[in-house]
Amino acid sequence: MLLLESALKARLQTLAALNGWQIRGASEHCDRSQVPAIEIRMVGAAPGDVSREAAQLEPRWSCVLVAKRSAQAAADLDAAMTAVIGGLHGFKPISASGRSWSELKVAGVREAEFSDAGLVGYSVEFTCVSVFESLDV
Repeated sequence: MLLLESALKARLQTLAALNGWQIRGASEHCDRSQVPAIEIRMVGAAPGDVSREAAQLEPRWSCVLVAKRSAQAAADLDAAMTAVIGGLHGFKPISASGRSWSELKVAGVREAEFSDAGLVGYSVEFTCVSVFESLDV
């Protein structure tokens, strides 16, 4: 499930509208002071149908867009948000392990909070679903 991070990052890196944005995964080591940036992270997973034989899991992925506050920040964040939604909503990812997932669906947008008052941002969230088979059946 966590291997989707690299698939989502790779997808966003193909979008010309995001040139100039650092696109990074939450698990990777990098300079997190660099902005504008989009950080991809899994913020949780809800169970779907669960039986003895298998369980569905629906992870919630967040693309946190962060920029420096400025007169241009709202326009830059809006353009990036439009690109992220257009690039990921309906995208059917396959994780690095080969697990296939349902299409990503927009699940919400919320303000992101930062300890640095000079930064502003929003989290665009998506969900998808996969089935995990029981090994004890």
